[in-house]
Amino acid sequence: MSISLWGTEFFVNSTWEGDQTFPAVQAFASGGFVSVWEDRGGATTELRGQLFYADGNKHGVEFVINSTSANTQAEPTIAVLSDGRFVVAWADDSGADGEPGWGIRARVFNPDGSAVGPDFRVNTTGAEHQVEVSIDALANGGFVVTYSDFGAVNPTTDYSHVRARVYGADLQPVAVADSTVAIDAAKLQALPEVVGLEHGYAVVFVEWDDATSNSVLRGRVFGDDGVGSTEFAISDFPGGDVRGPAATRLADGRLVAVWTEEAADGAKAIKARLFEPDGTASGTAFTVNGIALATAPDMNDKIGVTALPEGGFAVTYTNPASALRWGIRAAMFDGTGQRIGADTLISPVDVEGSKGVSSVTTLADGRLMTAWLDNSGRIFDPVGISGQILEIRTKAVSLSGTDADDDYIGTTFHDVLRGGNGKDWLNGADGNDVLEGGAGADTLYGGTGDDTLDGGDGLDELTGGAGDDTYILRNLSDVAFEEVGEGFDTAVVFEDVFLEAVSTIEALTAASGARVAFLTGNADNNRLTGNEGANTIDGRSGDDTLIGGGGDDVFIIDSQGDRVSDASGYDKVVASASFALQEGSGIELLEADASSFWDTLSLTGDSAANIIRGNSGWSSLRGMGGDDVLYGKNGKDALSGGTGRDTFVFDTKPNKIFNRDKITDFKPVDDTIYLDNSVFKKLGKGSFTKPGKLNKAFFKISDKARDKNDYVVYDKKKGVLWYDADGSGQGAAVEISTLSKKLKMSALDFFVI
Repeated sequence: MSISLWGTEFFVNSTWEGDQTFPAVQAFASGGFVSVWEDRGGATTELRGQLFYADGNKHGVEFVINSTSANTQAEPTIAVLSDGRFVVAWADDSGADGEPGWGIRARVFNPDGSAVGPDFRVNTTGAEHQVEVSIDALANGGFVVTYSDFGAVNPTTDYSHVRARVYGADLQPVAVADSTVAIDAAKLQALPEVVGLEHGYAVVFVEWDDATSNSVLRGRVFGDDGVGSTEFAISDFPGGDVRGPAATRLADGRLVAVWTEEAADGAKAIKARLFEPDGTASGTAFTVNGIALATAPDMNDKIGVTALPEGGFAVTYTNPASALRWGIRAAMFDGTGQRIGADTLISPVDVEGSKGVSSVTTLADGRLMTAWLDNSGRIFDPVGISGQILEIRTKAVSLSGTDADDDYIGTTFHDVLRGGNGKDWLNGADGNDVLEGGAGADTLYGGTGDDTLDGGDGLDELTGGAGDDTYILRNLSDVAFEEVGEGFDTAVVFEDVFLEAVSTIEALTAASGARVAFLTGNADNNRLTGNEGANTIDGRSGDDTLIGGGGDDVFIIDSQGDRVSDASGYDKVVASASFALQEGSGIELLEADASSFWDTLSLTGDSAANIIRGNSGWSSLRGMGGDDVLYGKNGKDALSGGTGRDTFVFDTKPNKIFNRDKITDFKPVDDTIYLDNSVFKKLGKGSFTKPGKLNKAFFKISDKARDKNDYVVYDKKKGVLWYDADGSGQGAAVEISTLSKKLKMSALDFFVI
């Protein structure tokens, strides 16, 4: 696993007047993220925020966080709640709500950035100043805020104690007043960082020793009932100071705390340590920065840390490229604290200036997003907030969406991205991905690779991109976009579909269980596939591949290059062009299109038992293998049964000029001739399902009828089969068909239908 840049560095803030500083960033479960920061561009310092899509583009415009606007608002921190709303907390110098000095305020926002209500006071302790705020979401849907209570010991020089206040999912405080976090009231505690746990929360904080003036990092865990554990030591650094702590909860529920240590000689290092949820240490502290830190300035008083989806964590910190150039680096560690790869410089500085005060979060799709203070001389905005998305994923992701508008981006592997109930935007990127929109009007983009795109319910827009893509179109209001030359693409449909003349979708498939009566192609070489129902499948022009399913299907053929196959059911091919069934086609009936009644067609079966029907043109019908049934119909047709026990059906009025067929390979031992009694009226009763045997008295081998009931006459010298309506030769006999000469025929070769 390594860190690489995803996209390019971008400006987080859009308001450029004055300075923007102290950024914080948090990801939404729906895929995007939000950033907040201090804006020092006016007479007062206010807080601003911006929503972002998963690709780093701004979602909407900047919005002001604070509704109380007098004097200064500073140090914003942010937590995303389980329902998708987010809470921003900050230090406030407005004096609102009777606050005598600096206090802590917060405001709740909906996922779209609209405020739920005005900001509100968090701290109930009002003496002097409350600053250094931290916030995190709780598993029960609420949140917890911690901060430093300034002034209780020495109001002019020192911080005092760390305090906390817990809010429920109803956004109301759980207790009337805030509570003290640290146990030792005789020492100074400050710089808290709070982390929500599965049950309760943990707070890490810096504690000073009055005797030595040194500081250490300590922690304490609180349950859902608010009862705190025994304090535990985090840092074990004698004779120096710790600062800039940060903490987060890992995927397995453990905690990691990171901080900066400074020795008496000014040497600095960033450290980390792992803990169980109850505060028990998992090993000793270890060094985070793989590159030596400079002794000045203090650019790492705010370090970014975030948990990785499958365990481990990532840290962002400031590191000098030279004495006057400071950039942002990122380091990754697994769940045991082992370093993963080398630290990566994600934002170098090419001019004199610095980048620091970083914040980092893990996006829902597994990438990282980091933001930082940038005073390296940005054009138009010399001091502002910059951001960069980082790619760390080494395998496919599988994501299931929320009730919000999900926004997920895949990897170069074979991802599964599922939206929820909102208007989702899913981008598979590279790889053979599966994208499922779910409910709502979704936008799906497959990217490169052979992707499957299923918009689900709602009016969806599906773009496959390069590769052989499959579109699941659950209603005809869905729109599939595909550029020419982007692969052989298939639409799985739930309703009757006619491909437009300029469609770039090459294939249609009827979804299993859907009532699809018609699948119709266009002028391209289409692939159309039915389902278990009775489908009519028409490829139109082009050399099409038509595949049936389990029902009694009808295939419309207009090109000799078409290919047809079917698995089961009684299936029919209706051809307006000469056509031959491919071997093993599974087709029972092959017939000429009635609209092409004067066309001369060649229709050929396969080795199975086929029924083949001609038209009014002079057609050629060939049964090939199997026990075939051939209907010449009108016209002078050539009928060839091929191998097998074949049946030749005559059910139209014969005519020597216009309707006399030729049987090329009649075999009296195997083959049979059916004569329809609606045409050959003197032959008696019978039907196709119950054919009647021809009375042997009605058959005569001769050059003409000899007595009153010689209705069917075979002239073996000429190979002509006649029908004599009066049976005596008195009236004109008509030729039914020509056959081979000298056949050993008898009445047993004929049946009446």
